[in-house]
Amino acid sequence: MLVPARAYLIVLVGCSAPPMHAPADAREQPDAGGAVGPFDAGSGGSPIDAMLCPPSSVLQEPELCRPWAGVVIAVARAPVTSFAIDGVTGAVPIFGRILAVDTRLLDDGPHELTLSPAGSAQFLVSNGTVSEPGFSGRLVDVTDATGIAADEPFSSTVYPAGAIAVDFDSDGLLDVVSWRSDTLTAWRQTAPLTFVPYGPALSMRVHAVGAGDLDGDGRPEVVAVGDRAQLLAVVPGRVGLVDVGVIPRETGHDYRSVTLADLDADGLLDIAVGDFAPGGRSLVLRNEAALRFADVTDELGLALPDGRTYGITIDEPAGDGALEVWAYEDGGREPFTTRFRFVPGPDLPIVESTTTYGLFAPMGSVWFDVDGDERLELWLAGDFFSPIYTPPAYERSVAPFLGADAILGAATGTPVSAWSMALVDFDLDGRPDVFRVNDPSVEDRDHTEGRHTLWWRAPDGKVQDVSALAGLGGVQPCRAVYPADLDGDGDADLLVGCAAGLRVLRNDLTDPAPARRIALHGTSSNADGVNARVRGPGGELRLVRGGGQPFAGGVVQEILAAPAGVITVSWPSGVVQTVAVGAGPVVDVVEPEVVRVTPRRVSAGSAVSVMVDPEAFGAPPGSDVAVSVSAGTWSQPLMPWPDGRWRGALVAPAAPATVVLSVQIDGVAVGVRPRIFVR
Repeated sequence: MLVPARAYLIVLVGCSAPPMHAPADAREQPDAGGAVGPFDAGSGGSPIDAMLCPPSSVLQEPELCRPWAGVVIAVARAPVTSFAIDGVTGAVPIFGRILAVDTRLLDDGPHELTLSPAGSAQFLVSNGTVSEPGFSGRLVDVTDATGIAADEPFSSTVYPAGAIAVDFDSDGLLDVVSWRSDTLTAWRQTAPLTFVPYGPALSMRVHAVGAGDLDGDGRPEVVAVGDRAQLLAVVPGRVGLVDVGVIPRETGHDYRSVTLADLDADGLLDIAVGDFAPGGRSLVLRNEAALRFADVTDELGLALPDGRTYGITIDEPAGDGALEVWAYEDGGREPFTTRFRFVPGPDLPIVESTTTYGLFAPMGSVWFDVDGDERLELWLAGDFFSPIYTPPAYERSVAPFLGADAILGAATGTPVSAWSMALVDFDLDGRPDVFRVNDPSVEDRDHTEGRHTLWWRAPDGKVQDVSALAGLGGVQPCRAVYPADLDGDGDADLLVGCAAGLRVLRNDLTDPAPARRIALHGTSSNADGVNARVRGPGGELRLVRGGGQPFAGGVVQEILAAPAGVITVSWPSGVVQTVAVGAGPVVDVVEPEVVRVTPRRVSAGSAVSVMVDPEAFGAPPGSDVAVSVSAGTWSQPLMPWPDGRWRGALVAPAAPATVVLSVQIDGVAVGVRPRIFVR
């Protein structure tokens, strides 16, 4: 269904409004803001159980409580057999209670929503701001010209194709790892958008792949998962990816996502994998340096033993050390989603709170600042619903007021399942847009509703479906997407995994000259800068993630509109670094090294050197440094050297242990706490 250029506002009269898309244990709570609008008039007259009333931060006129229209989702108080708008019958209600009301196609003025047999409610529609992105071109499918082989068609036993982008040989050109269900292939880019095989294809059952620098050597490792998890690396003297055999070869799983994150703030990326198998067990592997990992799933309470988990995302959106961990579940029963809030603990993080959600089954996600208040909202790609949750409680969705709640299928009028998302500023106006892939949620149904969607953020902050304007059309049932600057011109191209195979979409939407790819190189923080917050010259705020989608996961390098000026990076270590934008399409940012601990993985009783640089932390020369350790003894006390750095030597414990180092500079705690793994 093509969405017209006009958007609308909707006002429902006389509706009571407990929060829609809210956690299962919070749906009956009153509006946290305490505002009274037309939805709060009482429960006596309306057959509608939930029509959203937005928080004040996104209201156009708070006293009128007017949500932005789009596809507005309503929940009836009791089961209904049908509904109509102004006498025109709508789609069959989902589960007998959930209605998708598309106000974008309605004329201005009052309208009547009638529910059979429950009753009716009035609402008002008026025009919103009419605007369009300044696209001068299209997203162009160049798959056939790239040399990347086509994948086999979709069937009920074969998952769609997928791909991610990495730089195996550090030549500045992004290479590609692609897969179908039983084959994984690495491709080396020899010229812009020209690829040749990088070593032999690997025969393995693959549902999801992610990549990141797990050992800090400047080269990415690849985590490939399917019925088991495998770690693939570029081995010196070998061409191609090699299974280094460091993950236990336990089979019988149905892993569908790969997320990399520094769970314990030690400067090393850990691995989280969601298991979709009935009764399956998700997997969290702690990085113990030197490409060795330990299973800490049970210690963190993230086994999710009921299975049916598409993915586990791990982010630090507030930059305060607290982790937002979301488990995206499915399987036809609530809860569909569990949110864990973790806070730093003595070693591993500790669960502070747990919230369960119902009504939708999300798969992918993006973080972005909806209203410019320096807090990041979470947009979930869901089955039927795609809420945009507001912090800190994540109980309210503002999606209907931004125009982004759902997509209706042209054939059935029911919401289409959204799978993966890519946060990309397609028109380079300093406001990130979202590319989303959609596919029916039942694998063996006719693929009539799947299509790509490009949501553009207008100057007023609302989002509009501009898919047709971007050259997207036709049936394209897809489930994976990965954004990357494949041709090296600065803007983001797209690798899209579909039922018919991999699609490579070159971004010709606008002049790429203002675009800059931000390549982070962590030192004290993890090597890829995951959970760093990056701010562009125009104020655009991004969160660097190690995965947020099913199928195509791992680290994604952010691309900003930054033709000139400075980029500010707030590293997980606490270092805030400002870098001038150059003329090239890539901005390389190397974190000043605050703390160095070598080696990190040692035998009992071994010596370990420790270095702390106060000036790298932004502290003045002569600052005081204090380092406490949870085990071991200092053989050389930490002392200042003439170059301003502090150095010392530590003797590891005589028995296996995990030693935690806590660093303070002038009484301020450094945001990373390196570990020494005595094994």
